[in-house]
Amino acid sequence: RSSQPHEVMRYCLTDQQIIQPPLEYEPALAKDVLLKRAWSYYHLQQSEQALACIEEALAKYPKTNAFIHCKADLLLSQKRWQDAEPLVERLVQVAPSPATQFTRGNLNWARGQHREAAIDFQHVLKFGSRAQERAAATNLALLFAEELDDPKIAELYLSTLIALAPDTVATHITVGRVSLLQKRYPRAERFLLQAHQQRPSDLEVVANLIILYVRLRQTEKAKPFLAKAKALSDVYHLTVKALGGSADLKQLAAETADQ
Repeated sequence: RSSQPHEVMRYCLTDQQIIQPPLEYEPALAKDVLLKRAWSYYHLQQSEQALACIEEALAKYPKTNAFIHCKADLLLSQKRWQDAEPLVERLVQVAPSPATQFTRGNLNWARGQHREAAIDFQHVLKFGSRAQERAAATNLALLFAEELDDPKIAELYLSTLIALAPDTVATHITVGRVSLLQKRYPRAERFLLQAHQQRPSDLEVVANLIILYVRLRQTEKAKPFLAKAKALSDVYHLTVKALGGSADLKQLAAETADQ
């Protein structure tokens, strides 16, 4: 699932101007630096530091919608749905935009309100920027494949995504995941292997390749990916959950334990 509808700029956290914005900065620049600093922590998977940064920013600028939106997205990433809900609803009321609609779509999805989430993402697909369109098409394809069990509609949104971004890792991952859900295993393998070639350490790609090969009972193909996942507990737990702790996976794990 795509969590960010906008392009996020990455910054080096060792730069003191990013860690501690100088006091002489103009307010608009200081806000921009604080926001980029928070997203930098987020992309380094330091969500608590990112949230603390946004809390610090909101203490100085409590009515800045960009900070409120950032906090809502961070809370959603931590699965704190109830904490995020009032922030999201406020944003939709006072600062309606494709970005806020996208965040509400993610919240509705998390709350199990799948039809409402689809409406939100469809709005973003119609009115959003190019990057927001890609994120919305991704979520709509997954939503209709995973939750709404409508493979024809899921395929329509996959086609939209491929037209928008045919050669990106994110597109290959999404097509692979949807194909796996639909048991279209040859297509799933083709797109997931393309994604793995482009981004060999991606957690989601490795996990889905393990799931694919275990379901196909092609254990020899699964072994190198499980070996890669040994140091990445998130991948292993994701795979176990997806397979329901299957005997095939347990046997495969035992076979690779000493490798």
